[in-house]
Amino acid sequence: MKKFLTLGLLLSLPMVVSAANITDAKTLFIWIANLINVLAYTLISLAVVVFLFGVFRYLVSGADEEARKTGRTFMVWGIASLFIMVSVWGLVNIFKKTLILNDTRPATPQF
Repeated sequence: MKKFLTLGLLLSLPMVVSAANITDAKTLFIWIANLINVLAYTLISLAVVVFLFGVFRYLVSGADEEARKTGRTFMVWGIASLFIMVSVWGLVNIFKKTLILNDTRPATPQF
């Protein structure tokens, strides 16, 4: 767990360093939106890695039924998490389009 926390902090370091430019509420909200976008892409990537790890584990296990079961579990959790994240993302966009909200997006963070 410490490794993931350290990696997350290192990846967000450029955003933290540029936090000195936050002067009002608008730039703070844009910074938070950028952070949420980076976290969403990171979580989706992690779900794909979990799914692929499950596929690899399933294929390499051979006749070991317990290892195959573990591989299937990883695949199911990877697909389920991908489905949930993409569904929520789609629902937010449907909600945004239905209410005709402003579709301006904050600038993507540059690493």
